Amino acid sequence: MDETTDDTQQEMTAEELQELVVNTTTRIFDALDGISMVAHLSIARNIVGIIVGDMVERGYPQDACQILRQIDAEIRETHDRIVAEHQQAESDGQEENAA
Repeated sequence: MDETTDDTQQEMTAEELQELVVNTTTRIFDALDGISMVAHLSIARNIVGIIVGDMVERGYPQDACQILRQIDAEIRETHDRIVAEHQQAESDGQEENAA
């Protein structure tokens, strides 16, 4: 944007920003059709991490970030569990093929 546009541009309302984020996130996941659940969880972790980082950078109170940190921890635990289950299933399949 040039400087003249910046001077006259209005800031987005919270509702407009929320709508933009929802629409953009929806388009991202629509474009990811066919990817694995593990990949979806990895992307979700990245999105939550970006939001938490921004909130911390802006100096928001820690309790405001805490719920997102809890969500991030649950996503991480689920991601790690699913990866471990897939690895175990692959390992079991290889053992059965060797027998």
